[in-house]
Amino acid sequence: MTRLRPLPAGLAAAIVALAGYGLALSGFTHSLSWWWYPVWLGSAALAGWLASTYVAPEGGVKRGCSQCSQIAIVAVPVSVALLAHASLSAAVVSFGVLGFGLVQRTLSPNACGVPR
Repeated sequence: MTRLRPLPAGLAAAIVALAGYGLALSGFTHSLSWWWYPVWLGSAALAGWLASTYVAPEGGVKRGCSQCSQIAIVAVPVSVALLAHASLSAAVVSFGVLGFGLVQRTLSPNACGVPR
């Protein structure tokens, strides 16, 4: 059995997120404004990067702080819901939510006393 590594897991999660955001934005069936395509790709990249923080470099799952992990897990569905409103301000807030979840997740092993 092969172990998951952060980079391939993050890429796979980004591809899944790209499809999920595409469905939420109706990007596969309707034409979008030009600025939606960078938002779509950027959101998928941030979601993949966030998912890769759950994979330990030696393989397996990296847990970290439970509160920070809950914030990070909530970040992806919230960003999908914001992007579904199809406004530039919602896209900016969506990037902020994903970025906040990513920062909380990457800082949690050093900030919290939960053993890894």
